[in-house]
Amino acid sequence: MENRVHGRIASLAIRMAATLVFVLAAAGALAQYQADDFHACDLDPVWTFVDGGDPAASVGVVGAYTDDAHLVLSVPGGSTHEIWNTTIGAPHVRQPLAPGDFSAAVKFTSVLPVNFGQQGLLVRQSDSQWLRLEIYRNEAGQVRVAALGGPTTLFFDVQIAPSTPAPLYLRVTRAADTWTLEWSQDGIGWLAPGAPFVYAFAPDSIGIYAGNRGANPPAHA
Repeated sequence: MENRVHGRIASLAIRMAATLVFVLAAAGALAQYQADDFHACDLDPVWTFVDGGDPAASVGVVGAYTDDAHLVLSVPGGSTHEIWNTTIGAPHVRQPLAPGDFSAAVKFTSVLPVNFGQQGLLVRQSDSQWLRLEIYRNEAGQVRVAALGGPTTLFFDVQIAPSTPAPLYLRVTRAADTWTLEWSQDGIGWLAPGAPFVYAFAPDSIGIYAGNRGANPPAHA
């Protein structure tokens, strides 16, 4: 199983392209972050990989210079890798985020394991000021979308019912201090699992993460 991310830049959008992942940047003269299609053999230097405190976690690019190039984040099993409280414990890649409104979306092609496999977007100011915007599967196999803010605020956690377990897209939109989270199966029609919420902070990075939690956290990539 693979958490896959792709990208391509357009005038008003950072697209994680090909068939796998895209990110949409804000409109305006300057994008808030840099587009990446993860097509090269190595990560672009704009990205920083953070192992979340576990040196066994890893990152790589698979299928370089093909139409199926993608980013792979690998999460070891047997211990928790989670963003919560003042710990950014999930392995992730992140890059600088400029101030201002923006929209960002990612397409995951993995089928998440049950018992709390996680994947999502991380918008970060510090280890205690962040947004964790995720898709996960619980112990019953339900697919859920959650929005959490550091250190310990849960905005919503809602079951969704996709027709297939993958691919799944996740998109966040910032308008000042108001945040909107949506999900999609095709990157065209979007559904909001919860109402827009207010979270006032000054994030300076955005990233993609994979994680796990629970009594027996599952390994996945």
